[in-house]
Amino acid sequence: MATKFQHLKGISNYRLCLGTNNAKLEGYTYANMAGDVNIKNSTTVYLYTFADVTLFWVSILQKVVSLSIIEEAYITIIEYCKEVLWMQCFLEELGIKQDKYVLHCDS
Repeated sequence: MATKFQHLKGISNYRLCLGTNNAKLEGYTYANMAGDVNIKNSTTVYLYTFADVTLFWVSILQKVVSLSIIEEAYITIIEYCKEVLWMQCFLEELGIKQDKYVLHCDS
């Protein structure tokens, strides 16, 4: 009599793959100058994709009032980079190493 897991023996080397074989972490950022009309804070938006699948996205008000478009873009990129450092460590724990990270900015 066969065990209930005997059918798994032949597929033990299979794995679940999302998206394409392009297993790279990429990011996209967008900043909206003075997005909140009441307090004049800019909005930071960024998202991550891995293997062409969106992992998560964030849309938050910046904690400071930006004095220029360049300053608000730098704040957005810094917030994104902090998250990428965490994600890089997480992916390395999973055995996925990536030498370069791509970031697409709106400006």
